[in-house]
Amino acid sequence: SPKLNIVGGPAERLVALIPSEAAENEKGWLLIKAEDRHGNPAEGYAEEIKIEAEGAKVQLPERVQFDGNGAAVLRPDEIRFEGKGVARVRVKDEKGRETLSNPVVIRSQIKGPRLHWGDFHGGQTGGTVGVGSFEEFYRFARDVGALEFTTHQGNCFEVTLDDMEELKEKTRAFNEPGRFVTF
Repeated sequence: SPKLNIVGGPAERLVALIPSEAAENEKGWLLIKAEDRHGNPAEGYAEEIKIEAEGAKVQLPERVQFDGNGAAVLRPDEIRFEGKGVARVRVKDEKGRETLSNPVVIRSQIKGPRLHWGDFHGGQTGGTVGVGSFEEFYRFARDVGALEFTTHQGNCFEVTLDDMEELKEKTRAFNEPGRFVTF
């Protein structure tokens, strides 16, 4: 079978994502991506990014550096939500590209259920009618899509018993309660 490698083009825009909800003094994460004109992670992006919070107090690194290797996605985990209110994070590169993240609502404490982002009707892979492996699917959902939960959705007429065993194995391997939940 022919093989086609899909890689991102040059960076045209930045994307910044943070959790939508956090408790005061809680640690968190920030996902920064440089995307090409089609929304794919850019390749060969080697820029320094300036980071600053707007609104409620959030402790962030002042800068991060993309090294130009592979997909342009970084996830600094040294974030702390320090003050109640609503905050957003602005990221800007040396070429003038900038973006503002989604808002995060910071509460003194969170009781009960939390807001999480995910996809219950996740992707197709080579084991069904799509491309790629189960591992690639889960890595992309977690590391590029910034999802906090997902499930693989395969068409039942395509899934073999071997595919199902591999899917169960990868689903267990990628499950990280509190960070990335797989079903």
